[in-house]
Amino acid sequence: MPEQEHAATGGAAEPSIADLLTETEAAAIVGLTVGTLQTYRKLRKSGQSRHIGPDYIKLGAAVFYTRAALEAYRPKAGA
Repeated sequence: MPEQEHAATGGAAEPSIADLLTETEAAAIVGLTVGTLQTYRKLRKSGQSRHIGPDYIKLGAAVFYTRAALEAYRPKAGA
């Protein structure tokens, strides 16, 4: 079973593969660099900041974002 971290579904049905965006696509949508998204994930995983950055899904070593997670994060950006 694929590992899921910080699932972006909020209890809803899991997204299909077609719904998943790469970290490059996600960075462009939210206006951050890929490096910033990677740093946010490290901070969340370490427990230093549980609420930083958009929610993501990890399948093996690959990281994906859903459009819903990016939309939910966008209003918080810069706040």
